[in-house]
Amino acid sequence: MKKVIIIILFLALASGFGYAVTRARVYREQAFTADSLAAAQDTARLLQLASLNDSIHAYQLRIIQTETERDAIDRELDQTTVALARAKLRVDTIRMIDTVNVPAEINDTTKAYEFAGADGPFAFDGDAQIFYPSWRGVFDVRVNLMRPVPVEARITCGNEPGVRSASLLLTAEDPFSLIPESVTQDPDVCNAPPGRHFSWLPELSWKGIGWELLKGAGWMLLANQFDDEFHKARY
Repeated sequence: MKKVIIIILFLALASGFGYAVTRARVYREQAFTADSLAAAQDTARLLQLASLNDSIHAYQLRIIQTETERDAIDRELDQTTVALARAKLRVDTIRMIDTVNVPAEINDTTKAYEFAGADGPFAFDGDAQIFYPSWRGVFDVRVNLMRPVPVEARITCGNEPGVRSASLLLTAEDPFSLIPESVTQDPDVCNAPPGRHFSWLPELSWKGIGWELLKGAGWMLLANQFDDEFHKARY
C-alpha cells in the first residue's frame, strides 16, 4: 500500500512539475506577444542625457524580441545572429566659412581665389572663380573626413517584472546622427527561457508544489485557479 501511495505522489509531483513548466511557457509567450506589439509601435526618439555632452546625439528605439531565422550571411559565417539592427546615418550641418583675399584680376571680367577650412571632423578646400559684372561664380569644393567618428551601440534590458523589455541606444558625435529604424533580437538575450538549466525551479515554491500535489490528488479545479494567478503575476 505504501508503494502505491509513493508512486501516486511521485506521479502527481512529476505531473505538477510538467504542468507548471508548460503553464509558465504559455504566459511567457503571451507576455512576449504584448511586448512585441508595444515595441512595433515605438519610434526612434532623441534623448537628452546628462551623462553625455551636447555634441553627442543619442537615439533610442524599443527592440522587437522574436526568434530570428538564419539568413545567407549566417550560413556563410556558420554563425547565428541574436540581434539585428537597421539604422540610418544623417549629417545634420557642415559649415564652410573662410575669409580670403581676392587676388588681382585674371582678366578684365574674372577673379579667382582658393579657400580652405575645417568644421569638426571635416576639412575642406577649393577653388572659386567669380565673373564680373554678373557676379556669377564657379566653385570646386572638396570635403574630407579627417578622423574616424566614434559611434556606440548599446542594448539595454528593462527591469520590469516578468518579461523584460529591450531597447537599442545609438550614439554618435556631432554633426552625425545615427538613428535606428528597426531592431529585432532573440528573446533569450534579456529573458532566460523557462525549463533551461532548471531556471523554472525558483517559481515552484513549497506552496506551489503543495498545490501541484493537490491537483495530482484530485483538487485540479481548485488548484488550477491559484496556479494560473501565480504565473499571471509572474509574467
